[in-house]
Amino acid sequence: MKNLKISTKIYLGFSCVLLLALIVAGVGLLGLKSAEETFATYRQLARQTNADGRVQANMLTTRIFAKNFVIDANRENIVGVQNRAQKTLELIRENRELGGSDTGRTILLSDLEESLKRYVDKFGEVTELQQERDDLVSNKLNKLGPEIEKQLTAIMTSALQDGDTRAAYEAGITLRSLLLGRLYANRFLIENDGASRARAIREFRDLEFNFAKMASELENPERQKLAESVKKTQAEYLRSFDKVHQVIIDRNEIIRYELDRIGPDVANRIERLKLAIKESQDILGPKAQAGLNRSIIISIFAAVLVIGLGIFAAALIGMSITRPIASLKVSAEAMSKGDLSQDIAIDRNDEIGVLAKSLSAMRDSILDKVTSLEQENAERRRAEKALEDTHSNLEHLVEDRTSELAAARDEAEKATKVKAEFLAAMSHEIRTPMNGVIGMIDLLKQSKMTNDQHEMVDTVRSSAYALLTIINDILDFSKIEAGKLELESIPTSISDVVEGVAETLGPNARNKGIELISYVDPQIPVAVLGDSGRLRQILFNLCGNAIKFTEEGRVVIRVDLMETEHQDEVTLRLQVIDSGIGISEEARSGLFDAFSQAEMSTTRKFGGTGLGLTISQRLVDIMQGSIGVESELGKGSCFSVTITFPVSADHRIATDGFDLEGINVLMASKDPQITEFLLSYLEHWGAHVSVQTRFDEIEAQVVTAQSSAPFDVVYIENEGFRIRTDTVRSIQSNDNLKNVKFVLPVNHRLTEREDLLDTVYTVLNPIKRSSFLRAIAAAAGLTSPDVDYSRDDEQFANIVEPLSPEDAEAAGQLILLAEDNLTNQKVIIRQLNSLGYSVIIADDGEIALRMLAERDIALLLTDCHMPNLDGFGLTTEVRKREQNGASRRMPIVAITASALTEEVQQCYDCGMDGFLPKPVEIAKLHAMLKKWMGAASGTPVTSGGKNSASVEQTSGNGPFDLSFLEETFGDDRETIVEILKEFVDPSKVCCKEVETAIQEDSLEGVVAGTHKLKSAARSVGAIELADICDKLESAGKNGDWKPVRTMAPQLKSRLREVTDFIAGM
Repeated sequence: MKNLKISTKIYLGFSCVLLLALIVAGVGLLGLKSAEETFATYRQLARQTNADGRVQANMLTTRIFAKNFVIDANRENIVGVQNRAQKTLELIRENRELGGSDTGRTILLSDLEESLKRYVDKFGEVTELQQERDDLVSNKLNKLGPEIEKQLTAIMTSALQDGDTRAAYEAGITLRSLLLGRLYANRFLIENDGASRARAIREFRDLEFNFAKMASELENPERQKLAESVKKTQAEYLRSFDKVHQVIIDRNEIIRYELDRIGPDVANRIERLKLAIKESQDILGPKAQAGLNRSIIISIFAAVLVIGLGIFAAALIGMSITRPIASLKVSAEAMSKGDLSQDIAIDRNDEIGVLAKSLSAMRDSILDKVTSLEQENAERRRAEKALEDTHSNLEHLVEDRTSELAAARDEAEKATKVKAEFLAAMSHEIRTPMNGVIGMIDLLKQSKMTNDQHEMVDTVRSSAYALLTIINDILDFSKIEAGKLELESIPTSISDVVEGVAETLGPNARNKGIELISYVDPQIPVAVLGDSGRLRQILFNLCGNAIKFTEEGRVVIRVDLMETEHQDEVTLRLQVIDSGIGISEEARSGLFDAFSQAEMSTTRKFGGTGLGLTISQRLVDIMQGSIGVESELGKGSCFSVTITFPVSADHRIATDGFDLEGINVLMASKDPQITEFLLSYLEHWGAHVSVQTRFDEIEAQVVTAQSSAPFDVVYIENEGFRIRTDTVRSIQSNDNLKNVKFVLPVNHRLTEREDLLDTVYTVLNPIKRSSFLRAIAAAAGLTSPDVDYSRDDEQFANIVEPLSPEDAEAAGQLILLAEDNLTNQKVIIRQLNSLGYSVIIADDGEIALRMLAERDIALLLTDCHMPNLDGFGLTTEVRKREQNGASRRMPIVAITASALTEEVQQCYDCGMDGFLPKPVEIAKLHAMLKKWMGAASGTPVTSGGKNSASVEQTSGNGPFDLSFLEETFGDDRETIVEILKEFVDPSKVCCKEVETAIQEDSLEGVVAGTHKLKSAARSVGAIELADICDKLESAGKNGDWKPVRTMAPQLKSRLREVTDFIAGM
C-alpha cells in the first residue's frame, strides 16, 4: 500500500463502495417495480375518473348555456350548447376507449351518448319555437299594434277637426285601451307571467267594447272606412297574440318534461361511474403504499450498510495520506517564519514524496532569492521617492480643475435661475391677457345667444383653457428640471383627493357619454402624510388622458391598500383604467418622455403638450414611488402608481363613514363593478347587505325578509326613474312595510327627483363615498340628510342687479378692487356686477389705502404686482392698521397671474385670506365671494334671467309653472295632479319645522327646513315659494335673523296659496 499512488488507493476504496451501492440499487429496484405496477393500475383508474369529471363538467356547461338561452334568448348560447355538446360527445368516446374491456362501462357510456343527443335534439326544438315566437312578435305584433294606433289617432284627429267631440272622445278611450293592452302584452312577452297576460286580455276586451261604441258614433264615411280597417287589423293582432301564447306553452313543456329531466339524469349516471372507480382506487391505494414502504425500508437498511463500509475504507485511505502531509505542514510553517534550515525527510514514491522533494527544492530557491530581494528593495525606495514628487504635482492639477468645475456650476445655476425667472415673468404676462379673454367668455356665456354662438363661445373657452394647461405644464416641468419642486408633508385624505378629481372631471366625462367611477379602499387610513396638491395633479393628468382618449365605455379611478411591513406607513396602488384607444407596445417605450405622445396623430387629434405623463412620472419619482402602464391597442389602458405614505397620527380630518352595525340593506343593482364598490363600503362600516339584480323581485324580497330580518334601507340603482318610483310607492302602500326607508341615486339631480316619503336622494355620478354613506345613514335615521339637490346649471340662479356703491356701502356689501391693468379692471367689474355685487376701483396700492380709510369696504380684491405699492405691501399695511384697532378685520383675496407656489404661499404669509389665479373663473369668484360675504343684496333681476318671471304671469296655472311636469308627463293630467297632491303633506311638515326653528332660535333648523322645501317646490314648479325659501335659507346661513322673521309669514301664506290651488285641481 505504501508505494501505491493516492489516486489508486481512492479508486479502490470507491470501487468497493460502488459495488455495494449497485447491490442496494438492485434490491430497491425490484421492490419499486412491483409498486409501479400497482400504481400504473391506480393511474389508469385516475384517468378514467378525470375523464368522467370532464364529461360531467362539459355536460353541466351545456345545461348552463341552455338555461341562459331560455332566460335571455341570446343566440350566442345556442352556439355554446352546440359546441359544448359536441365536446361532451368527443369526451364520451375518448372515455369509452379508456375503459378497455370493461363492457358495463362501455354500455353505460353509449347510453349517455344517446341521452345527450336526445338533449341536443330537444334543445333544437326549443330554439325553433323561440324563433317562431320572435318572428310573430317582430313581424305581427310590433307592426300591427302601431298600425292600429296610427289609424285610431287619425280617427280621433279627424273627429276633433270636424267638431265631433263625442266620436273623438270614444276614439281616445279606444286608443287608451289599445295602449294598455299592448303594454301588458309586451310585459307578458318579457316576463312570461300569467297576470300580465290576463290583464292584456282584459284590456283587449275593453278595446273591442270601446271600439264598438266608437263605431256607433262615427258618421263620416272616411272614418267609418278607417274603423273597418282597424277592426280587421285588430282581429289579426289578437290571433297573433294567441299564437305567440301557444308557442310559449309548447316551448315551456319541452323544457319542463325533456331538458329538465334528461340533464339531471345524465349527471347522476356520470356520478355513479365516478363512485364505482373510486371504490377500486380505495383498494389499490393502500396496497401500492404498502409495497412502496417495504422497498424504502430495504433500501434504507442497505444504504446504512454501504455508508458504514465506505466510512471505514475512507478512514484507512485517509490515514495513509494525512500523516505524511502533517509532517510537510510542520516544515512549511517553519519556512513561513523564516527558518530555512528545517530538514524535509520523507521517503515515499507517491505524490506526497514528489511534493516533499519539490518543497525541499523550493527552500533552496528561496535562499537564492533573499539576496536578490535585498537589492530590489534599494531600487524600490528610489522609485517611491520619484512617485511622491509626481503625486505633489497631481494635487496642484486637481485644485485647478476643481476651481474650473465650481465656476461652471455657478454659471449653470445662474442660467437655471434666469430661466425660472423668465418663465415666471412670461407666465404673468401671458395670464394677464388670458384673464381678459376667459373672463369675458364667462360673462358672454350668461348672455342670450343663438346655438351657433354658444358653440363658438364654448370652442373659444376650451381653447383658452387648453393654452392655460400648456403654460402650467411647462412651468411645472421647468421647476422639476431645476430641482426646485418641493413636496408638502401634511395630513391628507386620499378619499377627498380621489373623489375631488372625479367630481371635477365628471362633467367632461358626461359630455362625452362616458361613465366615470371612483373607488377608495375603505381599509385606507383616514389621513396620510403627503402632498395632496401634487397627488391630485398626478390623478388629473392620468384621468384627464383616460377621458380624452376614451370614446365609449367607462373610466375607473381606484385606490387599493397594498401589504406593507411597517404599521406606521401604508403602500397605496392608484389605478386609472379606461376602455379607450389603447397604446401600442412600441409607443409605450417612450410614453413618459418629455414633449412626446404615443403617435404624432395623437397630438393632432386630441391636443396636449406631451408633458402630462412626464410630470406625473417625475412627481412619482420624487415621492419615491413607481408608475407603469398596461395596455392593449383598441381595448384600453391601465396606468398604475404605487406610493408609500406615512400614516398621520395627529390630524383633524374626519372620517366620512358611519357606524352601520346592525343595519340591514337591500342593494338592487345590475352593474357588477359598482355593486362590488358599494358593497365594500357598506360591509366595512358594519352593514349587512343583500344584493338583488332583478328589479321586478325587489318588493317580493322585502316582504319575505320582513318575517325574519327586515330591511332597514333599500338602495335602488338608477335603472329607470318611473320604474323606481313605482316600486317605492308599491312597497310603501303595504302597511306591514312602513318602516322601510329608501335611497335612490340620481345623475342629473333635480330633473330626476320626485318627492317620496322616507326616501333620500343622493347624486352618484360620479360615485362619491361620503355622499353614498351619508345617504344610507340618513335613511337609517343615524344622521340628518345633507343632500344638495341644486342643479349644476343653477349655480348663478337668483342673481340680482348690483346696488349703487353708496347703497352697497350702507348694506355692508361694497367691494374694493386694487388692479392696475385696465383690461382686468373691465373684466372683473363685469363679473362682479353680473353676480350682483357693487365694486369701486383703485389703480394701485397707495390709492387703495386712501380709499380704505375713506370708505366702509366689505372685501378687498387685490392684484399682487402693481406700481407704487404692490398687493403684498398693501395687505401688510392693512393688517397693521387692524392690529392697532383702526378698523375691523377685512377679508382680502389675491388676484394674480403668477402660478408659482412660492408666490401663493407669500399671499397667505402676508395676511391674505384667499387666492384666485388669473384668468379668474366666474364660478370660483362667486364661491369665494359667498364664502366671505354671503349672497349679494341687490335688486332681483326681473327680465332675462332663469327665474325672472313669476308663474302667475307666464303659465296661467296660478302659483305654479307646470311646464316641467308637462314636459315630463305630457298630457297625463291625472299623474300631474297626483304628484302635486303628494307634495302637500311633506311641504306642510317642512313649513312647521321652520316655524318651530324660529320659536327655538335655531338658524340651523331654518336652513334645513327651507332647503328641503325649496328643492321640493322647484321640482313641482312652485317657483315663488322656492324663491322665498331660498332667501330664508341664505339669511339663515349668513346668521341674519331680521329677514328670517320678516319673510316667515310670507312663507306660510304662499304655501297656503299653493296648497289651496292644488286642492282645487
